[in-house]
Amino acid sequence: MSENILEVLNMYANKNRQLFVEIVKQSLNEIFGDATAETLIYYLGGNEALNDPSTMTHKLRAILGMGADAILRYVIKEMDKRI
Repeated sequence: MSENILEVLNMYANKNRQLFVEIVKQSLNEIFGDATAETLIYYLGGNEALNDPSTMTHKLRAILGMGADAILRYVIKEMDKRI
């Protein structure tokens, strides 16, 4: 399942990188609130990490463990709505 998550994230990022980053940020803000989302983005590696789904996924899993996949599925759901 986790391989599929990364494949889908890569597909969306390749279609529209700017929209992908915007939706990742928006999703993290909705889940965690602004301050925590900004802190998490910082620990992920900033906007550069958000531009690379593989890096973002690996770092998010390292920080949040199994809960990361629920967040990534939420991002995919939000992308489905917009693309």
